[in-house]
Amino acid sequence: MEETNENKKQNKREKNIVMARKLYELAKRGDAGERDSAHRKFEEHIKKYKIHISEIDASKNMRKFIVKSDDDRFILGNVILSVNPYAELIKFTTFIKVSLDEEDFIEVVNRFKYFARLYKTEREMLQMSFMHKHKDFFQPDEYTRNKWREKYKINEDLQSAQIKVEKIENKLSKADEDRLNKQLQEHVKKMERMAGISKHLLPAQYARRDKTIAEKSSNNENEG
Repeated sequence: MEETNENKKQNKREKNIVMARKLYELAKRGDAGERDSAHRKFEEHIKKYKIHISEIDASKNMRKFIVKSDDDRFILGNVILSVNPYAELIKFTTFIKVSLDEEDFIEVVNRFKYFARLYKTEREMLQMSFMHKHKDFFQPDEYTRNKWREKYKINEDLQSAQIKVEKIENKLSKADEDRLNKQLQEHVKKMERMAGISKHLLPAQYARRDKTIAEKSSNNENEG
């Protein structure tokens, strides 16, 4: 069976890597003159055949990724295993170490950057959808309003004052109109996504349980 061109290229590359390893070992042994000569030949060899140091010395494959949050750790761990399912992740509090060759390392970095941005966008959408679905629970209820109204009297004059807004004298340009229309369309799409996500979120059944502070305050007033 004839050897294919691809196999020939691969075999030739493996031979070049073997030679690079021999020169690499020579550069670490012998006297100063021999080491310098071997190191020079080694540098010329790997440059000529485009061989990366990690293909020669496996210890050079150990990579260290700094993680700034649990989200980073979650995305990065899954990205690494998607690129190399046999990789062994060594997890620390602030970083992850893993052995990856140059090709896989570059792919992990690129893939992580992409999915970290996408995850951030989707997480913000989830947060907005969550707040939208449960918005009634994040508004001050009547009990809260009454409680704090007594502590901080509302300035009725300020509350009833109307803010005067000057009319816009200059008409919007066509570019401004297009920009505002585009922003409106994007907002509508965002609201539609929020509505879709909200349908799948768990319903909330929360009611205030602790009113002891107000009760104590009322008791003290009665006692006086």
